[in-house]
Amino acid sequence: MSHSTPEIVKQDRLFLVGLSIVTTLKAAFEQFTVKQMEARFHSRIGEIANRIGTEAYLVQQYPQGQAFDNETPYTVFIGAQVESIADVPEGMSSHVMPQGEYVKVTHHGLEADLHQTYSSVYGEWIPQSGRKIQRFDYEVWDERYQPESADNQIDLYIALEPAQGE
Repeated sequence: MSHSTPEIVKQDRLFLVGLSIVTTLKAAFEQFTVKQMEARFHSRIGEIANRIGTEAYLVQQYPQGQAFDNETPYTVFIGAQVESIADVPEGMSSHVMPQGEYVKVTHHGLEADLHQTYSSVYGEWIPQSGRKIQRFDYEVWDERYQPESADNQIDLYIALEPAQGE
């Protein structure tokens, strides 16, 4: 497992359409809640109108004002980028990723080792940067996404609070 050097990037607002669940890390690992939702999403992706690109976006929203651990409920959304959220298929939902600054890092290696990249960025890089985070992040799964392969690459974006003076 390795990852690129984290960098701060500006991202435009993104409109997404897909599926959402509330789960825990424990349920995601033991009951495969996120992998099951991913399979449902891929079986229904053809229903999403006005798609932009072929990437999938995995958005994770963490609860405000409390510690996060393996049993803390959080929201997971998986979707496709769209031109607008005017046409959402039945049983799906929309999500808007806000414009702003994000820490971007690319995970290299098995998806099973992705937690190491998260730990490194959240536990080391962000505290050393002096920046404050918002309570969400997202992954971009494109043609490099091969979760069971050592050649796998996943771009991870962690939302930052605006810098002082902005």
